[in-house]
Amino acid sequence: IFSAGLAISGMIQQEKILGFLDLKGLFSGQWDGTLVMVMVGGIAFSAAGYHWVDGFNLFENENVCSSPMLGDKECRKFNIPPKNDPIDAQLLIGSACFGLGWGIGGFCPAPALFVAASGHPGALYFWWPFNFLGVFMAEHARMYLESRNNNVNDTPLVEDSMDGNYGAV
Repeated sequence: IFSAGLAISGMIQQEKILGFLDLKGLFSGQWDGTLVMVMVGGIAFSAAGYHWVDGFNLFENENVCSSPMLGDKECRKFNIPPKNDPIDAQLLIGSACFGLGWGIGGFCPAPALFVAASGHPGALYFWWPFNFLGVFMAEHARMYLESRNNNVNDTPLVEDSMDGNYGAV
């Protein structure tokens, strides 16, 4: 359904996305705001869907779901961030990397999948391999930073006799 919506709305065309991202077009009358309408439609349907998620319904609803109806019963759960989830450095850096990759590659991941499935060589041989490389590098960087933080937290601190500072043994 998602891919069909992208195709019907024309959001798999790079020109549409680039027309939206070209903010100079706001002043010249050439800006393409159709992506805004697609986003508003997606947000509206998503918000309506939350009415059936336990704990997120706005009005009394006897038919709420505590987990998705499809999928493996042992792994089914809604992946909803906590309401008090902070905006931290990891979120900001990840968002910046996503936007940078989108701008350099010219494709958002969903349209890139659609375009690759249609046989576009740029998406097949350039975009997707570099997307997987980026995911691989980010995951290894995350694991490295977590192990480094765990090692720092587990290492006892001792006073350095030379300057009185504390450091790891």
